[in-house]
Amino acid sequence: MSHLQIAYFLAVVKFGGISEAARNLFVAQSAVSKQVQMLEAKLEMKLFVRDGRNVVLTPAGEFLYKNLSKYNDWLWQIVNMAKSVDKGISGVLHIGIQHGLNLTPDIVELINRFYSENPGIELNLRRVSFVDMMQNLHVGMVDLIIAFSFQVAASYREGFSYTVLDEKDDYILVSKHHPLGKQKTFRAADFLEHTFVTVSPNVSNGAYANSVAYLRSLDIEPTKVMYVPTIEDIMMGIEYGLAYGIASHHSRLSALDSIRYIDGYAEFSKQPRPKTQILAFWQKSSPNRLAGMLMDFLAENMNA
Repeated sequence: MSHLQIAYFLAVVKFGGISEAARNLFVAQSAVSKQVQMLEAKLEMKLFVRDGRNVVLTPAGEFLYKNLSKYNDWLWQIVNMAKSVDKGISGVLHIGIQHGLNLTPDIVELINRFYSENPGIELNLRRVSFVDMMQNLHVGMVDLIIAFSFQVAASYREGFSYTVLDEKDDYILVSKHHPLGKQKTFRAADFLEHTFVTVSPNVSNGAYANSVAYLRSLDIEPTKVMYVPTIEDIMMGIEYGLAYGIASHHSRLSALDSIRYIDGYAEFSKQPRPKTQILAFWQKSSPNRLAGMLMDFLAENMNA
């Protein structure tokens, strides 16, 4: 079988006849008919039953079509992979995504597009804590980190390239089953009666400072504080109604109907603070150029 014979056979089925296939392929009907006849002769079986101008698949033809329908996709995938290898675009890109962080559907779709358009690249994604992600980045276990901006201190940025993927306002998050989640209006004193959950400053001073600064901008100085080691622990404390916390719509809790987002700026008539950014960053000295390629691809397509 030749590729041309297979392509014409698939086209006749797809377009419902030889004449329509020829029209869409911009070739003569006789050319399509000849290639189909040659295919039938080569395989020694009838693929179509001809009824006037219409053609209907035989059982053998239907079986062949079912199993060859993805042939062209498979062929072009192999060709694109070869092109990637020819351009040197191949290898493995290890991406670490911080615990508690959910990427927006737009970013996920673009990462999938990058992957599908560069079949010579293998993507390896993993969830990492703040402590682990920095260690993994330094030893080369991950090539690229996606994290909340407040987790990436200025000192870390000196040896890294980074780009802003998105930014969102912070909110006070609380379970709808928590007493605060049932209130209609709020005073600063309401929050002092309940436990506030935050990452311990000994683990991440940036995450702690970001949360406390948000509350202080609303004139709330928490008196009951639950210190936890990770952002994922913050999410669990909020989700299970143990405490209230600070997060944006980038947190994994955004997918839960049981969580209430309280806009502190609106509730207390305060000016909003700068938005929390989502950063992607990688070592400038990394020999793996795929991280920079992915970021260039996102930058070109995010606002397209």
